[in-house]
Amino acid sequence: MTRPFTIASNQGWISGGEVMLLNIAEAAREAGRSVTVVAPSSPGDVIEEADQRGFRTVAIHCRRTAEYLANLRRWDATERHGLLWCNGLRPAFATSGHPDRVVHLHQEPNTKQKPLATVARAGAVETVVPSLSMAAAIPGSTVLWNWNQPVPLRPTRPASSPIVLGFIGRLALRKGILVLLDALRELDRRHPGGFRLLIAGEPRFVPDGEAGQIKDAMAGLGDLVETRGWMDRDEFFSAVDCAVIPSVWEEPFGLVAAEAMAARCPFVTTTAGGLLEVAGLRYPFTAAPRDAAGLANVIETLLAADTEPVLTASRQRWKRLFSPEAGAERLAAALDRIDPEPSAGPRVVIAHDYLTQRGGAERVAGCIADAFPQAPILTSLHDSAATYPQFDTRAVVTSPFNASRILRAKFRLGLPLYGWLFDHARIPKGTDVVIASSTGFAHGVRTPPGTRKLVYCHSPARFLYVEDDYLGVPWWRTPTGWVLKTLRPGLVAWDRRAASSADRYLCNSLVIRDRIRDVYGIDATVLHPPYTLSPDGPQEPVPELTELEKRGWDGQFFLAVSRLMIYKNVDALLKAFDRMPERSLVVVGRGPMRSELHAMAPSNVTFLEGVPDTQLRWLYAHATALLAPSKEDYGLTPVEGFSFGTPALALRAGGYLDTVIDGVSGYFFDEATPSDVQGAIGKLLTHPLDRQIIRTYANQFSPKIFQARVRAEVEALLAAPPEHKEKS
Repeated sequence: MTRPFTIASNQGWISGGEVMLLNIAEAAREAGRSVTVVAPSSPGDVIEEADQRGFRTVAIHCRRTAEYLANLRRWDATERHGLLWCNGLRPAFATSGHPDRVVHLHQEPNTKQKPLATVARAGAVETVVPSLSMAAAIPGSTVLWNWNQPVPLRPTRPASSPIVLGFIGRLALRKGILVLLDALRELDRRHPGGFRLLIAGEPRFVPDGEAGQIKDAMAGLGDLVETRGWMDRDEFFSAVDCAVIPSVWEEPFGLVAAEAMAARCPFVTTTAGGLLEVAGLRYPFTAAPRDAAGLANVIETLLAADTEPVLTASRQRWKRLFSPEAGAERLAAALDRIDPEPSAGPRVVIAHDYLTQRGGAERVAGCIADAFPQAPILTSLHDSAATYPQFDTRAVVTSPFNASRILRAKFRLGLPLYGWLFDHARIPKGTDVVIASSTGFAHGVRTPPGTRKLVYCHSPARFLYVEDDYLGVPWWRTPTGWVLKTLRPGLVAWDRRAASSADRYLCNSLVIRDRIRDVYGIDATVLHPPYTLSPDGPQEPVPELTELEKRGWDGQFFLAVSRLMIYKNVDALLKAFDRMPERSLVVVGRGPMRSELHAMAPSNVTFLEGVPDTQLRWLYAHATALLAPSKEDYGLTPVEGFSFGTPALALRAGGYLDTVIDGVSGYFFDEATPSDVQGAIGKLLTHPLDRQIIRTYANQFSPKIFQARVRAEVEALLAAPPEHKEKS
């Protein structure tokens, strides 16, 4: 039987939110849902368009907003079946407290609307927002990026004279139109007669005083500005040399940027709100909001650049993330998660401490998430620029702390508080299993009655039980150590109570199994993490190393992939290579010791940061060996290297004892000293290891095997009779 899906409109006329309503309705129908569109009878634009597209429609009789809200609530309580998708604050508020609702907010509620939004979200199974930046402002929300219909590719043509800049959208101050006019005035000063501005838009729903101010500013520029009113997007992008998106407010998404990307139209954008999230963090033509001179500078830079590579990359990004196909896939996954078929398998929620870095724990959390594509990911903090991009397209539910840029940048500042956050995190109704990927806090997530908890423990909290290793020095030598020592009794009590609330414990290595037994008295099952960087994926040479080749470098190098922290012992590698000027070392990673390590590095060491997976694959595949000098709970990087046939030279300690076979997949050294590192390198060069044998050995660490084991653990947990566990 086809599952019903009802989507209720925020208003009767068609604006940006209603365009998205129709996109969602199309995608829901494509996902096999029986779609009903509900909207006001007057104005009836939404109803008329939905009728033309073949949707079942319900016109709610009304003459005013209050009447629409009252009649919609009455209809929803008596006639609606299945899931209700509230496409805006009005239908969400009207149906507050009703079951089986999704609240989709396209804009952040203003000060007056916030109490209404709180009421509107009551009882909703999920709150959806269009960007990560908006999710940071609305705690507990999940991200469903908007998408747009295809825009015809802009024809290739020489730049016009004068150059035509274009603005499309509502003529409102927050859209930055005055800043753009000032930038145009500056460009005309620099290049008299060289620019004009085409404005496509009207001051609809803009206060009269604000509209008058904008009209006067446009008139002040005379013939430099041409206004066309509302204009077809295809015609607009074909008519301009450069689209400009000068917004000065926290844009909830950035639809014009997505449309420009689809059309392969050059565009300049500010970094306000979700704009940079849409364009991409590496998009080169961005300006700070409210900076007219800076905006003029960026426009000049774009017009002087070879934009073909950028346009191609932007079009590919649009196709991958913001096309109708990508949007339909995201919506289908969201519906399968929110409103699954009865036989769709267990409902799983994944909890992870924080998604603010690119480390092994985040790689493994991503692999677990891939085993359960519909599972939302619950976490305290999410910084999409600092962690792996695979989380960008998942439903990530963050805590209120995610609004703090300071905590997202320095998550350790919040260590005493994360336990409380997971204690109070809301698990969706009907969840069968919570899988907690934990290094300190996620295992404490409070589960409702009937929900099982499976913990995958990367390590009991290092800052509580191996604090000297965590700090890199004895605890009494640092202020941080004294703070942790003061807080330790309370944190340990919470941590052990949290551990006792789990139904089953998995861990990543024998070392961690023993630590869990010592700390918690729990017998955990060892399940080695997989390599998560597929060796079959695309590779791309690293430009920095290509430059070295031009200066006579022989192309051979050793590799270290590590956060730059004290206990990682990267300094021992630098000192070793200072003694071996004929050898080269590449270090991939960032961290608090960045400045110190960069300063002490000899010239044969190259540091890289923010390396994309395509280049990281190339590094693993071409390295002579991976160097692993730290004492790790598991240590994922040697396993990643094995999948490419690259041997590891590792410290004989910790998790490396589980994965490195001396003389087969690598060689051990006994201490993290320059001389021991040198000795291991010399041994490998004298007695090379068979890279094909190493690749074969790596098969046991494949993601498919790991994911099958995790799914089997979930099934076994659900099949077992429940045990009484103390809830954390």
